[in-house]
Amino acid sequence: MKAIIKQLRHLGGRLYNGFTWAKWLFHEFKLLMTNLGSSDNEKSKEKFKARLMITGHVIEKGMSLKDVRTGFGEDKVFDLLSNLQKYYALYADVHFATYILAIIKEYIDFNKTRGHLNSEIISKYEKLNILIKPDLSAFKGGVKNVTRKQIYDKALIDFEGFVNMRFSIRNFSDEPVNIELVKKAIKIAGKTPSACNRQPWKVHLFVSKESINKILDYQTGARQFKEQIGCSILITCSYNSFFGGEYHQPYVNGGLYAMTLIYALHSLGLGTIPLNMGFVYKKLTQLSEFIDIKNDEVPILLIGVGNLPDQLNVACSERFNYQDIIKEY
Repeated sequence: MKAIIKQLRHLGGRLYNGFTWAKWLFHEFKLLMTNLGSSDNEKSKEKFKARLMITGHVIEKGMSLKDVRTGFGEDKVFDLLSNLQKYYALYADVHFATYILAIIKEYIDFNKTRGHLNSEIISKYEKLNILIKPDLSAFKGGVKNVTRKQIYDKALIDFEGFVNMRFSIRNFSDEPVNIELVKKAIKIAGKTPSACNRQPWKVHLFVSKESINKILDYQTGARQFKEQIGCSILITCSYNSFFGGEYHQPYVNGGLYAMTLIYALHSLGLGTIPLNMGFVYKKLTQLSEFIDIKNDEVPILLIGVGNLPDQLNVACSERFNYQDIIKEY
């Protein structure tokens, strides 16, 4: 009889777990269908921006190639102008419209220097300029020329040493965190590469002690040292910036941004602790109860930030032998 009861409990547990997973998968399915499946630009501002960004980046990439065909991509540029006009009519977003117009201006100038003029593109571009009145000095679109020396002057640093002296900190000093320094790191991290330069990440910055404790209590991974954390940063990523088979891209692009931000904070002398945000659906729904987070945003990582004491203990966290992870072809 005991064996039967044990088996029934085991079966009940498996059924409960299966039901829990089914609910989570159904939530994922709805999330993907709502935010990823539609190709209708006008259903979402973020979706429309992503379409414009993709086309704009195609034009920029074309101008950066070694052998560029004069007049390449004219159909794409004309469509980009037409769609930008629709976007502006819907959202009156001067900032983003200026970003796209800066790319198109460089495209027109690029072809002018090669003696090629497309009157339709120039006319449509000039009409949008009159309508939007962009400050094109605020953005640099198209391409720029750099030398190997310029890259080397900034790139040849002791990156191995830099990386090896970054640790996950669980012992911060009592010194308040300079939030302007944190914002500088966020600005630096904006250079993170993303799919077609879509930059789909969002940053939720917690600076008051009440809000810091609230998000840390939600995450639960910093209970022993949460009072030492000077600010917290929640990184999310938008599904609305992606399409079709790109359903893993929010996590890829958001993860890239998170790592760059951690290194940027490290470069400015701040300590960091990355905290996992991989929670089940029920807990994730609670997040929107105290954070202004949109339905298309998925949490990627929570970062605790603080100042370093003069001396501290850190976990060794020894890494695997890099040779064990290589498959050479």
